Formats: sequence, structure tokens, C-alpha cells
Amino acid sequence: MATQTETLTTRKAVQSVDGAIEEATAQVKERCQNLNSYPMWTVNDKISKLVPNPRAVPTKWTWSEMRQLMLDTAELVPEDMAERRALMMCNPGFGEVKGPSPYTTDTLYAGLQMVLPGETAPAHRHIAYAVRFIQESQKGFTSVAGHKMYLEHGDLVLTPSWQWHYHGNDGSKPTIWVDCLDIPLQIYGRTNFLETYPTPTVPDLVTDESPFHFQWEKTQKALDAQDSPHTVYHYLTNGSPFSKTIAAQAERIKKGQTARPPRETTSFIYVVKQGEGKTIIDAPTGQLTVEWNDKDVFVVPAWSKVTHVTGERGDAYLFALTDKSITDNLGLSRTDYARD
Repeated sequence: MATQTETLTTRKAVQSVDGAIEEATAQVKERCQNLNSYPMWTVNDKISKLVPNPRAVPTKWTWSEMRQLMLDTAELVPEDMAERRALMMCNPGFGEVKGPSPYTTDTLYAGLQMVLPGETAPAHRHIAYAVRFIQESQKGFTSVAGHKMYLEHGDLVLTPSWQWHYHGNDGSKPTIWVDCLDIPLQIYGRTNFLETYPTPTVPDLVTDESPFHFQWEKTQKALDAQDSPHTVYHYLTNGSPFSKTIAAQAERIKKGQTARPPRETTSFIYVVKQGEGKTIIDAPTGQLTVEWNDKDVFVVPAWSKVTHVTGERGDAYLFALTDKSITDNLGLSRTDYARD
């Protein structure tokens, strides 16, 4: 056992070394100032972590509250005042350093958009890839690359990069959907831009079969064909994810069941197609238990431990938008199956 004198001597030696390092580092910093350089060893803790370190925090948007806000917004902001009447779902983990941040997860943006009866959201195209999960529709439609598709609750519509598209509503009730775009990636690369079409609409043709349209009826049929307490359906085009940046999946969890998927370097934006239950999220940025019902939206940050628990009312169907295409294509995907 070290004596008190030996311990004091060791402590002084360590302090001496630390002081020498600080003095040397200060000299290097001073010389770096005019050379657009900086000592990397002083910021290692910001570059390399022991676990993935998203900024997004677990967050929930309650459908009843958001829907009412959308309806109130329509009264305050008419169609001619807004090219797209949409409300961002801003993750509080990013703060408001330069105004509200269009980050729902670290890599994906999501928002709610509404088109009232008789309205048209004018045609344009952009570099960002967009998808839309329909929350409410009665003869609402979207047109992508000349494919005019009428929408129903639970449908998924793709808007690939640089495809002309516009939206409208031929029904008598509001059409509302969840938008998801790879805007955070576009912000990082500074690559996104938009071009408007000369007229509000583009020539199109109504179609029941389009590569841009996944109907919920077919998705649920695929989920129900699997006899398991927790089933997953991946949205694919020609056997592969439909986009290099955004992926999507649907899940069915039977009533009264618990599902514990593995932890992944993938972030999830969940939309409750139907059902009731709760999701316990243990994320690197915090913990949250989300009590959910029909059409609620919630975020699961990357590298979270997740536990879904369904109620007794009936089977629950969850839809999720993810950045798995990004992590897979860049070789960043990791999965941890060792749950506590």
C-alpha cells in the first residue's frame, strides 16, 4: 500500500505532466490560429464517442392536438398565402439556435401537410426525396411524374428526387398526411434546390397501379399473412429499398403482446396506423414512455432500446419512416441483439 508521501509525490508528478501538456497545447493553438488549423487531441471527445450519439431526443406528437392545430391554421393561412400548408415536427434536441430546426431525427425531417377541399398545392420538383403517409383522405390525391393517385388512410406515396408533383383534393373533407424528406442530409450537403412548374398542375393520368403508390390494404394483408406476435413488412421496389436515403416499414403487434426489437444505428419516425399501447424508449439522449393511440407520431432516436407494448383493444399497426437506407448504403449500420 502506498504511503501518504508516495501518493502526494505521484499526484504532483501527474499535475506536472498535465501542466506541461496544457502549456504545449496552448503554444500549438497559438501557431494554428493563422494557418486554419487546430489540435485534434483537444476535441477527441466530440469526434469519437463510446456509443452512437444522436442529438434527437424521444418525442411525441399527439394526433388530436396536431389535427386541431392544422384545422385552425387553415382558417388563419388560406391557400393563396402558403405554397404548402405544412407544420414541421421539430425535435427539441436541436434547439432553436438559428430559428426552428427542420430536424425530426438527426437525418430525417417530418411534418404534417393539409389540403382542403378544392385546393391545389402547385406543381414543383426538388432534389430532396419525399414520402407521404396518409392520415386522412376522402378523394385527396397527389400526382407524381404524371401518375395521379387517389389516397386513403395508411397509403404511402413516394416522390423521388427531381420528379414533378402536385397535390389536390376532389373530396369534401380535409386531406392530411405525414411528410418525410431527407432535408437534414440536404442541409449538410447544401444540395437541395427547387424548381416551380409554369402552371399549378402538370398533365397526368389517374392510375390505380403506380410504382409510387403503396396501398395500405396490400400492406396489411402481407402483415396478417405472418403468424407471429410481431411481424414486420418492408416497403421495397424491385426487391430493394425504394430510396437511397429513406426507408419505410410497417409492423403488426398482436393485442396484449410485447415486442423488443434489437437496438440499431437507425432512427425511426413512427406513425400509429391504428391501435393503442405504449413504447418505452431508452435512448442515448434520454428516456421516454410514449402512450399512443390512432395516428399519433413519435420518434425513436438511433441506438435506442425499444419496447412496444400493445393494449387489449385489438392488434396494433405501426408504420415507421427510417434512415436505414442511409446507414446501409454508407456502411454505418450496426445492430445490437443483446437486450437486457
